[in-house]
Amino acid sequence: PALGALLMEQLLPVVEARNLLANAHGVEAYAKVFTPLASGERCLNRAWSALADGHPTEAHSQLARAQAHFEQAEGGWVRA
Repeated sequence: PALGALLMEQLLPVVEARNLLANAHGVEAYAKVFTPLASGERCLNRAWSALADGHPTEAHSQLARAQAHFEQAEGGWVRA
């Protein structure tokens, strides 16, 4: 449930605002943020699937990858 809440409550609003953010900050800044953000989202979904399938080690690995992608996305905002 916590992983699902993270996706729905934290990530979804940012994704839904992507056009507004692209218009406000420009395409280059958008790409610096949303490319790693999309990768992080995919890793979170993989983690959820791994947990549902009973593979906690793989879920942990995917969560670590997601964190790295989200840190890169956050750095994109700082540089943008």
